[in-house]
Amino acid sequence: MFLSIICPCYNVEKYLETCVNSVAIQNIGNFEMILVNDGSTDSTPTLCDEFAKKFDFIKVVHKVNGGVSSARNAGLKTAQGKKILFLDSDDLLFENALESLKKIIEENENILYFNFNHGVVSIDVNQPVIHSATLTEGISQKNIFLREFFNHNHQNFPWTPWQNVYDLAYIKNNNLSFNEALSNDEDFLFNFEYLKNVETVYHSNIPIVKYRVDRPRKFIHRFKSKKCIKFFKESFFHVQ
Repeated sequence: MFLSIICPCYNVEKYLETCVNSVAIQNIGNFEMILVNDGSTDSTPTLCDEFAKKFDFIKVVHKVNGGVSSARNAGLKTAQGKKILFLDSDDLLFENALESLKKIIEENENILYFNFNHGVVSIDVNQPVIHSATLTEGISQKNIFLREFFNHNHQNFPWTPWQNVYDLAYIKNNNLSFNEALSNDEDFLFNFEYLKNVETVYHSNIPIVKYRVDRPRKFIHRFKSKKCIKFFKESFFHVQ
């Protein structure tokens, strides 16, 4: 299978249908969408089951509430796709996003794809604002990529899982998972652990995810803590 889209769901009855429909209109096959109901207390569990009956590409995992890291880990245990894409349940995919994604992966099958999308798109406004990374598209050595991207702007570094495409075999072979004990920066830690042993990355400015900014739960605009940034520099770049 080409791709598994892992979508943690917690009390998102107002947004889930739009999210699922943005996946349903993709014009490729050979992918799955895993809806992980993380102990929702609204109608989200029922909606997940209804979507699974309606669309054959959807799988549903019901679990007790454990937080987004727990939900993502549950999705990883279920996933069967070669590549992994995380999608927040109140966000959307761009039209033809998976076709673009598949094309680039097929043309560069021996390269690790990371930070494939760095578009932040506001939804439900008349003039959507797009913030894009400025790093040149292409293949670069790991250290060069990370240094330039990180030092250019901390806020533009690919901290969040939904900005990236992951290799499932790499995740399993390296026993990677999201730290369920952390309430902050667990996304950074996962990406750090994922990146530290890879040799190459591929970066593209092609937008994949439409990121909703009209919901209070969004944290993408905040800078990472000084402690988090200090850890990154000392651990990866050996800068005190």
